[in-house]
Amino acid sequence: MIVGLKLIADEAGVSATMGYMMTTLISVALLAILIISSSNFMRDSSDMVTTQSFDVIGSNLALKITNFDSVIRSSAYTGGFDTSFSTEFAFPREIVGREYSINVTDYGSGTSPRYEVILRSEEGSINEVRTPLNISTAIGSGGSGKFSSYQEEITISYNATTRQIELA
Repeated sequence: MIVGLKLIADEAGVSATMGYMMTTLISVALLAILIISSSNFMRDSSDMVTTQSFDVIGSNLALKITNFDSVIRSSAYTGGFDTSFSTEFAFPREIVGREYSINVTDYGSGTSPRYEVILRSEEGSINEVRTPLNISTAIGSGGSGKFSSYQEEITISYNATTRQIELA
């Protein structure tokens, strides 16, 4: 082997090519890091919007049921309602492109029912918001339960026969 033998007299082109390749490699790596971090930011933002929307919808539904309960209780002082009546609560079909469920459930014990409204996303990262419901009129067992966001509306009614609020 011959030591110090150069195959090409001018190696300046190798240095320029290596510099170009290194600059391109660093640029691609930085671009990949930027794309990955922005996708995480977008996912976090959509989760935050979903949670805030669930909070608003749950609070509005709880307020509507509480107002309904207030009308029923105020009528008790004047002899009570002898007829049934109802109102409706509309809500969006999707939030951030995801469907969700609404559940009005009794988490109390026996004679003292305590209700809460639970909104939960059905796909993607799981978000869940619970809103307490402070009412004195019982929600009928046939009328409380789980509703899909594709339903887009819940009917809140008062059954004069059973003296309960029903959700359908």
